[in-house]
Amino acid sequence: MAEAELFDGTVLEFPDGTSPEVIARVAKAQTAERRSRVGSPAADAVTPKAQTPGLIEQGVNAARAVLPGARVPEEVKPRSVMDAILDTAGGAVTQFGRGARRGLASLAGAPVDIVNNAPRVLNLLPGVDNVGPITPHPIGGSESIDRAMGGFGLIPEAPAPRNAIERVAGRIGQEVGANALPVAGVVGIGNAMGRQAARRMAVAPPTIAPPSSIPGAQVVQQQFNNLTNAGKSLTGSALEAGAVAPRAVAVREGAYAGAAGTGAGVVNELAGNPQSGDNFWSDFIGSMTGVGALSTAGAVAGPVKRIAGTVLGRPSMTSDTVGEEVANRIINNSTQAGEQFANTGTVDTTPLVTQLRRPSPVEEAIPGYRANIGDRTQDPQIATFAFNQDARMPGAANERRVGNEVAVDSRMTGLDPGGDAAQFRAALEANRTQQLGQVDEAARAAEAAAAEASQAVQPGMRDATARGASMREALADRYAQEQQGVREAYAPVNEATVQVDAAPLADRFGAVTEGLPINDRQRFLPSEANVPAQLVEPAVPPSASPILDVSGQPFVRPGTPATGEVPLREITSLRSGLTDDIRAAKSTPGQAQKARVANQFRDEVDQFVEGNVPPELRDQFDAARAARRDVADRFERPGTGIAETLKPREGGGYALDDSAVTQRFTPTDQGRVNDFQSVMREVGSDPRARNAIADEIMSDVNARGLTDRPDQLRKYLGERNIVLEAFPELRDKMVGAATAREGASTARTTADETTRRLTTPSRSAQANYLQHGDEAVVNAVRGVTAGPRPREAARELVDAAGGSPEVLRNARSALWEVVKQQKLSAPGITGNDRWSGRKLKAMFDDPKTNAVAEELWRDNPGDLEDIKKVFTALDGADGSMRARAAGSSGTAQALTGKLDPSLTATGIASRARSVERGQLSPTIAGVDLLSTYLRNKSKQIQARAIDTLTSSAVNNPGLAADLLEKFNPIEYAAKRRMISQKYGVRATQLLNLLDDAQAPDDEVGDAIRRPLEVDVKKRPN
Repeated sequence: MAEAELFDGTVLEFPDGTSPEVIARVAKAQTAERRSRVGSPAADAVTPKAQTPGLIEQGVNAARAVLPGARVPEEVKPRSVMDAILDTAGGAVTQFGRGARRGLASLAGAPVDIVNNAPRVLNLLPGVDNVGPITPHPIGGSESIDRAMGGFGLIPEAPAPRNAIERVAGRIGQEVGANALPVAGVVGIGNAMGRQAARRMAVAPPTIAPPSSIPGAQVVQQQFNNLTNAGKSLTGSALEAGAVAPRAVAVREGAYAGAAGTGAGVVNELAGNPQSGDNFWSDFIGSMTGVGALSTAGAVAGPVKRIAGTVLGRPSMTSDTVGEEVANRIINNSTQAGEQFANTGTVDTTPLVTQLRRPSPVEEAIPGYRANIGDRTQDPQIATFAFNQDARMPGAANERRVGNEVAVDSRMTGLDPGGDAAQFRAALEANRTQQLGQVDEAARAAEAAAAEASQAVQPGMRDATARGASMREALADRYAQEQQGVREAYAPVNEATVQVDAAPLADRFGAVTEGLPINDRQRFLPSEANVPAQLVEPAVPPSASPILDVSGQPFVRPGTPATGEVPLREITSLRSGLTDDIRAAKSTPGQAQKARVANQFRDEVDQFVEGNVPPELRDQFDAARAARRDVADRFERPGTGIAETLKPREGGGYALDDSAVTQRFTPTDQGRVNDFQSVMREVGSDPRARNAIADEIMSDVNARGLTDRPDQLRKYLGERNIVLEAFPELRDKMVGAATAREGASTARTTADETTRRLTTPSRSAQANYLQHGDEAVVNAVRGVTAGPRPREAARELVDAAGGSPEVLRNARSALWEVVKQQKLSAPGITGNDRWSGRKLKAMFDDPKTNAVAEELWRDNPGDLEDIKKVFTALDGADGSMRARAAGSSGTAQALTGKLDPSLTATGIASRARSVERGQLSPTIAGVDLLSTYLRNKSKQIQARAIDTLTSSAVNNPGLAADLLEKFNPIEYAAKRRMISQKYGVRATQLLNLLDDAQAPDDEVGDAIRRPLEVDVKKRPN
């Protein structure tokens, strides 16, 4: 048996074989424990102070015996109060950590420990009392986990507690450590699952047992399902709390664990029970007491806090109560929450919170704009609630609206195109002036060109007589030229000296003469009729000679026949004379018969000549005769234009007047085109004839006025294609004149139309716009947007002004002048005009205005979309203002009650009369007055705080979202839900039971945990 004596004379005996290290550690622990009791009455009674040094010295010697080399202090100095406090605090912290480690290990290893100690249940059976655990040191049990934590240095080992404070601290640490694991699991798993999944698990629908043929199996299965569902529900509830409020769960569970540990530790000390092991009832009662005390303190602290806040007028001290009331008001006035409760029986404000945290369209469109909760949620009942609250307490709403007015003004200023409407009008005016000048100049130029073209088709010979004389002169010259050719062809025949007998001709002439009436012989017989007879010597008949023949008859002298042998030229000369007679007769009035008679004699001459031409002159004669016939056919054939033109008139001159000559040679395609073709063959290259014909056509065109009627001129020319084919230059001149005149007419018409269009309102968008001055730009723009074709009108104006980006910007500024008119009739809080979202949206919702806007923003449609977005958002803003009862001013909605003073004069007077009557003592009356004042004052302050916070929440969606999130009905219970602190029943109670069942850890641990098992003796002093 080994021994160790302590400083107070106590001797510790250890079984043989105990190692010196174990003895030293146990002696050290017992020495520390006993030193902590020095100074107490019990310690003083047992160990007098005078003996203390000797006892300490003995303890040191004992420690030196088991711990060779231990240092022995020469003197024990008394400790100061601060040293004692610091030493106690340090010891308590150390024991708290050691207890936390032990509690954590105990809970973590509880499953293994329970299984390991399961066989000990058999000790409950009669006659069984020595059944132990499966193994004294189970792997994975609390003992091995605690040892492992110490080995890794997570929480270092600590000496045995020296006093009650350290023991209670260790018990608190054990409770907190045991509680840390489930709390960490709930928080970690809950956050990983998410609150929705945990909530679904907490309210999982019951599972119906499948049908079974085994009797009772379905009942068993259903009970199992019910237990399983209950477990899932409890687990889900805990996980929901961890997911919803992890920090609150950790803080609350830690606080209750500390309270339970404190209660258990204190009661254990009072009962004289150890903090671990055989202490179930004291530990249980103490734990429940500690938890109950904390709950009671919380329940009392809340009202006290609110009462103090009420008395001191500090609503912040009642924020939870006020906040919950405001959140309830919002929930109770939510259409969405009402529908949700009707459908599910629960209210989850998460959707409302999401809506409240999401910026409204107007906030996204207008930086700096603050929407209220009605705009954020678009909930009709919430909008009405917001209107009512703003009507009762308009301060927060007015502050928000003032800021919103500034934000809207700033945004509208940013949307302003920044152009100059006056510059846009000036550009339109300049364009109109330019257009009018251009069309007038073009018309003048076209008219000048037409005049020049018309001058080109003016006849050189305006008089028809001159034109006819020129044509006849050309034909006469041509006729004379051809006649000269005939004469030259006949010259060899006419000058021939070949003898021919003229007697047959004389006979022919005599027969013609005899055949003539006496009148014709006497009046019209040409002198040439007697010439052939003169050319013939008469015949000499036979005559008797004076000489007689033998018979006595006178010799007959033979006669001589007539003879007319003359040169052929005599005959041709005769013909020439007759021809002259004929020509002379034809040119002499009344001599036509003479010409006819002379022509008979000429025909006889021609027949005679043709029969008597010598062979050597036959070819020449035939050629001359053919030339003569050709000339006669071309120039003398009766009825032809040339013959009529050259036909002489009796008495001299020509039968056809000069003024009518050229008309015969300018026929239509259906007229006497042969005359035109004949004359063109004869004199087509003669300028006199060509000019005469061209002048005749031009004179006719001008006389008809066709140069001013291009269509009629083209028709006229189309009817004379045959003539004009020979005069292509004339056709070109005429067509050119028609085209020029047409162009001039078109140009002048265009100029007139342009002038009317640009200067007459209702004829063009430009004229409509320019009829208004710079000061009436709004009217000008409205004229465009109200027109039948606004998009085309806007495009016309922009294009007329130049169509440049600057022009578009100036045009947009003109439209913006109309936008600036879209204001509310009443000024805002600051006295300035306010923009009307309804009017702005309606303006751009109008298809006509929208069409104009799209045209003006065609180079940057994105800006127009931003503008529309702002206007649409602004129209939907402040929806609570539309929640006013229809047809009312909204005043009645704002009246919720009259003044409710804290203490009325009537109440004071009533109590005064009671004192006078002796019904109340002054003290009681004073207390009654004071309590009444405080009660009413509390109600007023709380109501004011609620109304103030409600106004703030209505106009601050973020604050409303915070309140709804904090006091979410579906989560509020989860936030206050207990995880391991339920009615003071702790998991550590089970762990305490298991402590007794543990097998010895090792010699050192067993000695430390159960030091009384060591044989302790007291040596006599």
